[in-house]
Amino acid sequence: MAGKHTDRKKNRHLSSEEFAAFLDNKDSAEQHEFAIMHLAECVGCRKLIAHVVSSRKAVREPKKP
Repeated sequence: MAGKHTDRKKNRHLSSEEFAAFLDNKDSAEQHEFAIMHLAECVGCRKLIAHVVSSRKAVREPKKP
């Protein structure tokens, strides 16, 4: 049964909740493994993660005029 669940999850993108948990390091070990595996294969999600990380950094460390 676990194999079918894993196969079903393999073919989908991360949800916004999963993205947030991954970025905040609040995901379970299973969720984290899924996120890493998905990000290794999905350019779109990697770009989204990079954008969010960049945005968070800009908010924390704004450029001084």
